[in-house]
Amino acid sequence: MTRINLLPWRENRRKEERRQFMSLAGGSVMLMAVIVFYVHLHIGGLIDGQERRNEFMTGEIARVDAMITEIRAIETKKQQLLARMKIIQELQGQRPQIVHLFDELAQAVPSGMYLTRVAQQGDVLVIEGIAQSNARVST
Repeated sequence: MTRINLLPWRENRRKEERRQFMSLAGGSVMLMAVIVFYVHLHIGGLIDGQERRNEFMTGEIARVDAMITEIRAIETKKQQLLARMKIIQELQGQRPQIVHLFDELAQAVPSGMYLTRVAQQGDVLVIEGIAQSNARVST
């Protein structure tokens, strides 16, 4: 019987399968490296975009904060002006009262009586004067 040595054929087939496996593994590693690089660039781009949006928002927040402080300053100035206007209106309203008070005093004080001091302390009116006699004071 003839003997055929099949070992070199099997060994060549194994070498070929090993070479194909290594080529496939190398290709897979290269493909994964490209995919990882792309994902890295893509995520880096997303991070940069978000950082730009964050910087924009920070700038806008600072601008709005400045506007808020300006508005608050205007509000306090408005309150001060309203308080001044109220005081002026009260003084304008009280102006005729003094004239009426002195007119009433002139009519109420009898002749022979002289006022030396008239002072107002809050709502109290202090009147001091001199009379020629006690009878004049009682009238």
